Amino acid sequence: MRHQFTDKELFDKMKLGDNEAFKIIYKKYRANIINQLQKKGHNNEDAIDIFQIALARLYEKISSGQITELWKGKTIGALLSSFVRNVSSEIFNKNKKAVLDTYLLESLIEKGEDKAKQEANFQLIERSLIEMGNPCKSLLEAFYFEKKSYVQIRELFKYKTIDSAKNAKAKCLKRLKKLISNH
Repeated sequence: MRHQFTDKELFDKMKLGDNEAFKIIYKKYRANIINQLQKKGHNNEDAIDIFQIALARLYEKISSGQITELWKGKTIGALLSSFVRNVSSEIFNKNKKAVLDTYLLESLIEKGEDKAKQEANFQLIERSLIEMGNPCKSLLEAFYFEKKSYVQIRELFKYKTIDSAKNAKAKCLKRLKKLISNH
């Protein structure tokens, strides 16, 4: 029969960088937290990512000494849940920005009253993309027109992290908007 660790014991093991504690906490809370995230509207893949990022951050904070003790009356589960909420909020805000960026780009195409005006706006975007040149042109086309994910863009353009890909896309979009407003 396996020993059932208390939260204090698991916390102390994590402080020492013990991977066994990480695995126990992962197994203990994974299904419940993923289920909660799905009930809040996250798909399964995002829920798993949020849980794993939150647990990794919690483990890092404890093993690095940034969190030195469990607060009175708090459990590892409660602490993990607060990390999950923070990660979920971060992802929501990043997704909201991506949706807003998409809306802004699409609004440039859709703001014309008729098809001729829409076509003129689209041609303006095309000319501005050509004027920008690569890698911005290719990156924005991959994201907006080919609907590639940030993971695919990271791999395609050889960025080290997904955040690097997001930052590059944001900078390119800003340049595109400036070029369009100058025409």
